[in-house]
Amino acid sequence: MLPRLPEHLFDWHLWRGGSIMDLVPLCRKAVILYYQGRIKKYAVGYCDGERLSCRPKIDTVAIMYHRGDIVFWSHLNRDEYEQIFNA
Repeated sequence: MLPRLPEHLFDWHLWRGGSIMDLVPLCRKAVILYYQGRIKKYAVGYCDGERLSCRPKIDTVAIMYHRGDIVFWSHLNRDEYEQIFNA
């Protein structure tokens, strides 16, 4: 299960550090779900998107990723998150 992380970790610097596009070729629901194995492989934690002080978004989940020496985060729609992580 993906651990919940404190919202203060989801800052501007890490948001700019990478993108979901570093993991999937297109930012579309069908493509994101197709590449869910890659998303799960690099995901290290999550936080409710509404709770963020940096780029809060309603009905989203912020996912923190660690790929190689790069740490970054991005939003997933809540339904994408639930389907990928069986939440």
